Amino acid sequence: MNLIKPKLVDHDLIKYPRKKPTAIQYNIVKQNNTKFYLNLFMLMILGIGGYALYYRMQNKEKEKQELETNIFLFDKYVRDSLSVEEEKK
Repeated sequence: MNLIKPKLVDHDLIKYPRKKPTAIQYNIVKQNNTKFYLNLFMLMILGIGGYALYYRMQNKEKEKQELETNIFLFDKYVRDSLSVEEEKK
């Protein structure tokens, strides 16, 4: 037996809302690279500062020795000039 199920609602008579296709909007994205360049500039400043501190650390003993030598030579020059003036008197 072929049983037919009764339909309580005729779906063909009901108008369901249909989605309207929307136009695709293509937005051209322009990136703002100023923050990237600012960070790159700051990294360069930090790199230069780090190199300056490293150079200063490497040459610290050499500069200290040169300073002590200059002070010693200046002291010797002053004493010699004073002794020469005392001999002239």
